Amino acid sequence: MILTNHWPRTSDLSWGLVRRAKVFHFNSTITDEEADETLLGRILANERDAIFTRLVDAWARLQAAYEQHRSANGLPASYDTFWLIAEKRP
Repeated sequence: MILTNHWPRTSDLSWGLVRRAKVFHFNSTITDEEADETLLGRILANERDAIFTRLVDAWARLQAAYEQHRSANGLPASYDTFWLIAEKRP
């Protein structure tokens, strides 16, 4: 998942990112007067357990999909090492 205000720069020329992207446009602007400074605190106070549960479920689904993809394509364990190194790049 990528949350950004601008399309990310990438060296991927395969259009893989573009094909899989789900872009949500938010065309409204919240002014300082409209901003609710207590919103995050209220959400966390009331929804923390549900947010954590959804996060853990999503991570498990992502890992399962990755393992299925790796197994189906006969990718070696070194493929995992590549992604671990790639994650640490600045």
